[in-house]
Amino acid sequence: MSYHIPRYEELPDLKLFVDQIVTYIDTKLDPFFVDEKIITSSMINNYVKQGIVDPPVKKKYGRTHMVYFIVVCLLKKSFSLDEIDTIIKRVISDMDIPTAYNYFCDELEVCLEAVKEKKPIAHTPYYSGKDELVYICQSIVLALTYKIYAQEALKEIE
Repeated sequence: MSYHIPRYEELPDLKLFVDQIVTYIDTKLDPFFVDEKIITSSMINNYVKQGIVDPPVKKKYGRTHMVYFIVVCLLKKSFSLDEIDTIIKRVISDMDIPTAYNYFCDELEVCLEAVKEKKPIAHTPYYSGKDELVYICQSIVLALTYKIYAQEALKEIE
């Protein structure tokens, strides 16, 4: 199975209603989930209510909202919502959202392919003055990678 998360530039550049967000994310993230609900309108409302994601503008969500929802959907496989909120706030305090998001996508895809093929992981290079933050991000992605891999592997041997 090939993994692809839409990069920032590939995300719809339109304002979408909640049902459209749910459909889009369900379609794009389906390969990363095994028999799990990816996202619902109730989950979206909860993420907004908890302050993890900014509220919609006139009931519509933009590209940045989509980034947050995708990252939350993936990270919730391995982390609590409080941890996810901390992760996101820390990362975006150091880099802009498109850069951070695209790095996350690149790193997750590289790690998943390597683990699936049982090859050494060649982390996605990223220059930053904050090497510790990049290492933390890589560790977060590895935790998620092994969770996704284990779920898929267990499903295949059932």
